[in-house]
Amino acid sequence: MMNESRVTIFDAFTTTHSNNVFELMHNEEYMSDIAYLLAAMTLFFIGFFGFFLNLFVIVLMFKDMQVGGESI
Repeated sequence: MMNESRVTIFDAFTTTHSNNVFELMHNEEYMSDIAYLLAAMTLFFIGFFGFFLNLFVIVLMFKDMQVGGESI
């Protein structure tokens, strides 16, 4: 039958590189230590500045909040 010879992308990937998906996911050849460090630093800066800049906007919104048509 035709369905028996069909190979999915997952099957082709796992049979060419490794028979064990767990071993494939934990292969040390994917990223070097420097790449992990750069990715971690980038995510830290995005999170840090994202949090504090959004907090800054919230504080400005509360500071400039109007009650009954008048600025506080």
